[in-house]
Amino acid sequence: MFDQADNEATVYKSTQRIPDAAAGGYEDVGRQPTVWVLKCHRAGDHAQSLGLARALGWSFTVKETKYHWYEAFFALPGAVTLIGLNRRRSSPLTPPWPDLIIMAGRQNETPAKWIRRQSGGRSRIVVLGRYWTPPDELDLVVTTPQFRLPPHPNVLHNNFPLHPVTPKRLDDAAAIWTPRLAGLAAPYLAVLVGGSSGPYIFSRRTAQRLGREASALARALGASLLICTSARTGRGAMAALERAIDVPCHFYRWRANDDNNPYHGFLALADAFIVTADSMSMLAEACHTHRPVYMFEFGGGPAAMHGPRGRDKRVRQWWRLSQLLDQGLLGLPYAWWIGRPARRLNRSRDIRLVQDLYIRSGRAKWLTDPPQLPSPNAKAANMVPMDDLQQAVRRVRRMMGMSTEAPLPRHPEHANHAVVDFATAMPRDTRQSPRIWVILSDKAGDNAQVLAVADALPWPYDIKRIQVREPYVLGKPKITASLDHVDLARSDRLEAPWPDLVLTSGRRMSMIALWIQERSQAAAAPEQRSKIVLIGLPKGHIERFDLAVLAGHYRQCRGDNLMRIDYPLQRIDETAIAAETDRWRDAFASLPQPLTAVLVGGQTGTVPFDAAAASRLAKDLGKLVASQGGSLVVTTSRRTPPEAVAVLERELPRGAVLYPWRTDGLHNPYRALLGLAERFVVTSDSLSMLMEIARLGRPLAIYSISPAGRAGRWATRLNRLIPGQAARGWLRKLADFVARFAALGHDRDLTALHRRLVADGLAVWFGEQFNAGGRRPVDELARVADRVTKLVEGA
Repeated sequence: MFDQADNEATVYKSTQRIPDAAAGGYEDVGRQPTVWVLKCHRAGDHAQSLGLARALGWSFTVKETKYHWYEAFFALPGAVTLIGLNRRRSSPLTPPWPDLIIMAGRQNETPAKWIRRQSGGRSRIVVLGRYWTPPDELDLVVTTPQFRLPPHPNVLHNNFPLHPVTPKRLDDAAAIWTPRLAGLAAPYLAVLVGGSSGPYIFSRRTAQRLGREASALARALGASLLICTSARTGRGAMAALERAIDVPCHFYRWRANDDNNPYHGFLALADAFIVTADSMSMLAEACHTHRPVYMFEFGGGPAAMHGPRGRDKRVRQWWRLSQLLDQGLLGLPYAWWIGRPARRLNRSRDIRLVQDLYIRSGRAKWLTDPPQLPSPNAKAANMVPMDDLQQAVRRVRRMMGMSTEAPLPRHPEHANHAVVDFATAMPRDTRQSPRIWVILSDKAGDNAQVLAVADALPWPYDIKRIQVREPYVLGKPKITASLDHVDLARSDRLEAPWPDLVLTSGRRMSMIALWIQERSQAAAAPEQRSKIVLIGLPKGHIERFDLAVLAGHYRQCRGDNLMRIDYPLQRIDETAIAAETDRWRDAFASLPQPLTAVLVGGQTGTVPFDAAAASRLAKDLGKLVASQGGSLVVTTSRRTPPEAVAVLERELPRGAVLYPWRTDGLHNPYRALLGLAERFVVTSDSLSMLMEIARLGRPLAIYSISPAGRAGRWATRLNRLIPGQAARGWLRKLADFVARFAALGHDRDLTALHRRLVADGLAVWFGEQFNAGGRRPVDELARVADRVTKLVEGA
C-alpha cells in the first residue's frame, strides 16, 4: 500500500494531453482544472484518491490534513469551519483555490466545504467511499457496495474500489525487486496481509492459520512466498504469521515511510496472490494484475465473511468461545449494525457485498475452497474489464464541463482482459483450436446471450443460422434429436466435419444440438462426440447436455451439468447505440423532456399481453406523463399481438409517439432510445429488454403484466386496489405471491428476476419514483466462459 508521505511539496504534473472539448469547458480558456487531493489517514482510501487524480491526467497537489480530537463536535452537525483542523501539522490552505477537490474520509469533508466557500462556490468536491454531509451538498460521491448508500443523482455506484496501480508503476517496481529476489526460487505466491477491521479480528490465532494455509498452497505449487504486512497488521500477529511459515519466503514487516516497502514489487512479480479479505484496496490492486487471487477469510458470528450466514443457526451462537475468539466482544455490536439499514447514524460497512462480487465475477476465490490449484503461469482469458476507474473519470470530466472522450492509458498486454484464468493451462497458441458451432434462431434475446459467451471464448467459431417451419415458430415440439422442425432450405447447412462444441439456446435449437451430437458420436469414438452448452434449462434429455447455464429466473435445479448465475448474459453494443443515437437525435429533439422510452414485449407462456393489458398500460402511461411531465416514445416487439398494437395506437396519451415493430426492421428507434431516453419503462415479460437497460445503468421501471388465469387477474386487482404508496407496497407483495403461485408447474419464474433487479437497486416497480441510475449488475460472463473453456479442454 501507499506508505510514503504525500505532502504539500508533492505536486504531480500532467502526463496526458486533453483534447478540445465542447464550448464552455476549461479547454476554451486554455488551461486545465487545478486539483487538490486532501490526504486521508487511511492508506487504502488515500490510494483511491490518488488513483482518481492520476487517471484524470491533470496536475494535482496533495494536501496533508491533521485534526484535533474535538473536530467531530463541529463536523457532525455540518459546520463549515477549520476549528478542528490542526493547522500547524497540516498543509496550508491558501489561495489560489482549486477547481476540484478529491478526498476520502469523514474528517476531510469539513475543510473541503470551507475551501469551497472561500472560492465563492467555484470549487467542486468529489468524495470517495461514503459521506457524512448530505449528498445534495456534494458534487460527486464515488462509492462501492460495502457502504450500502442509496441511489442519488450525485452518487456514482461502482462495483470495485479505485486504485493507483499502473503498468508503469509495476514495471518500475519489478526492475527494483527482481534482483533483490533473485535468491528465492520462482514461481512466487504473494501474501498481502491487512489486519483487524470492524468485527474481523486478525489475531495471533488467525495469523497462524494464514501462515499454515499459505505454506500448504506454496508447497502444492512449488512456489516461494512473498509476504507483505501493512499498517493494520498488529505486531503480535506479524510474529505469529512469521513463525507459522515453513517454506522459503521473503517476509516484510511494515514500517511507516519506508522507501524499501516491497508491496508494488510483489504485485509486479507474483504469479498468484493470497489477500486477507478485510482489505478492499489490496484486493482491487491484486485483481488488477490479471493473476489468480485467493481471499483469506477470518472472523465469525453473524458477520462471518465466508460460510453460514443469515438464518443459519450456527451464526447466531455468538456466545461460543470459538466465535468470540474470531470476532471479539467489540465485533458483536458491529455485526448487529451491519444487519441494520444503512443510514446517517449507521455508517458500518458490509465488506461481504464486495467479496461476493469478486467471487461471482470470477476475479477471486476463497482460499479454503478452490476446486483445483491454478497454474502459476496461467494468463487471463478474454474477460470483461473492470471499468470502474474509467466510469469515475468520465463522470468527473463531465461534471467539470470537459470532454469525456480523452483516452485513458492502458497497457497493451492487458488491453482486452480483466482478471483471472484459474485453469491449469498450457499456452493456447500451441494447441489446435477446437471446432465450435454457434446455433442461432430468430430470437434476438437468446442469440445475444449465445454470442456473448462465444465472443468470450479464446477460439474462433462458425455461426449456423436456423429457420424453423411455420407450425413450430410458436409451437413447442417434443424434445428429440431431430431436424423435423427445421426449414432446411432456408437454414445453414449442417454436415460433417462435426464440431467439438455446440453452443445454443432454446427448445428448438437444443433439438438440433442433440441431432448433431448423435451424428458426431456415430462418426467417431464416443468420447469424441460433440459437447453441448445450452443457455437456459433443457426441456428434455437433460443428462445429454454437457453444460446448461441457468439465470436466476429458472426454478431451482440441481445437477453437475447445471451452472447457476444471477442475471442473463446480455451484452451491450455501445458502438451501435452511439451510431443510432446520432441518426435519430434530430427526430426527438423537439419532444418535451424528460424523454421516457416504453419498451413493450408481448405474449409468453404464463404472461398474456392482450387488448385489455394494452389498454391498462396506455392509461397508466397517461398518469405517468400527467404527474411527472415529459414525453413518451413507445416501441413494440415481434411478440406484441396486433390487437394490442391497435389499442396502443388508439389509447396512448396525446403527444406520445408509437413505433410498431416491423418485419423489415426499418424505422425502429429501439437502439437510439437506449442512448437518448432519460428513463425507461419495460413490460415485465421481456427479460432481454430489462437486462439491456439494467446493464446500461439507466433508470428503469418494471411494468408488471400479470400471469394468465384467475390468479393473474386477482394479482392485477390487488395491485390497483388502494392508491396509497405504503398500502400498495404490502399489496404488491401479496400480488407477487399470487403471481408466483400462478406460475407453478413452469420451469421459469420471471418474477424472480424482477425481484432481484429491484432488490439490487437496478430497477423500481412502475408507479414508484425512478432511481438515479448508474448501478449495473455484476457481469458473470467471465465465470461462464471459464467453465465452458475447461469443458472443451477437458480440465
